[in-house]
Amino acid sequence: SIRINGIFRNVLGHRSKLFTELVMGSNPRFRALYLLSNGAKPGFGTEVDMYDFSFRDYNKNTIIHNLTIRNIKASVFLTSTFNNLYNLKGGFEYEYFSISQEDIKVDSALIPFEDFHSYGNIFIKLRADTRNKAYFATEGFNAEFKIVYAIPLSTDWAEEVFTNSLILYAKYDQNFSISPKFVLKPSIFVGGTLKQDTPPIQHLFGFGGLNEINYISNFVPFTGVYFIQEFGYYAALARLKLQYNVYKKIYLTLRSDIGATGLYLKDVVDPTNTLFGYGLTTSYNSFIGPVEFTVMGSNINPSVSFFINVGFSF
Repeated sequence: SIRINGIFRNVLGHRSKLFTELVMGSNPRFRALYLLSNGAKPGFGTEVDMYDFSFRDYNKNTIIHNLTIRNIKASVFLTSTFNNLYNLKGGFEYEYFSISQEDIKVDSALIPFEDFHSYGNIFIKLRADTRNKAYFATEGFNAEFKIVYAIPLSTDWAEEVFTNSLILYAKYDQNFSISPKFVLKPSIFVGGTLKQDTPPIQHLFGFGGLNEINYISNFVPFTGVYFIQEFGYYAALARLKLQYNVYKKIYLTLRSDIGATGLYLKDVVDPTNTLFGYGLTTSYNSFIGPVEFTVMGSNINPSVSFFINVGFSF
């Protein structure tokens, strides 16, 4: 894929910022974000996000379906930023969403999901970022807490299948410098659906892959697990990485993840559902962003897998 980003300041008003992102390739995306900043006082923002990506549905390590998600989103929100480190945002988001099968032999139970349906989300998000660097940080933390009240808006079968649902998650990444060369990086992620509601599919929690920023924020990277190989209404993950600065811009990172997802809270604490992943990442901090190669495995996948990342994520 090819990603093109742009940042335009004070083009559409004083203290305004316009962020744009275009991804061309097998999983295309267009995103535009407009912010009218007012510091600690409430400012205004609006965002348009359109994307299309494919993934596989698994039963353990066996592929069941090849699926494609398509989503068109638009949101308006109020936002406040404190000390350029903490941000509070709340607003309303509209989604026009579908999920289709790419299999030769289709599952009739999934056919209704192939039509687009409308959803509304009322959300509040708090973010904090005190890291000294966005990549290969040696101190500080990055945290996010989000609450979403998802409402099916289409007056058809989706209204009967899905219910108004309250979804929330929290994630926290810390950096501890233990020597000039070594940095310890613990992380946690917890998410859940309050009450046993049935949220729209795009609000499920998914584990897998190593993309730090996914099109859907509920999808969380997990070492040695295929992209969205495991998902559910509840999720918990603990991660530990040890970063070693080999020489100037060259790094080695040992990584391990442990966690679980499930349709019920009891599934997450059931030891038989526990995932454990491990790997080693070699990185070069280039002028276009990190260039990384990872070798990894897990208790759910018998074979070694690889991941290559080139460039910044936004």
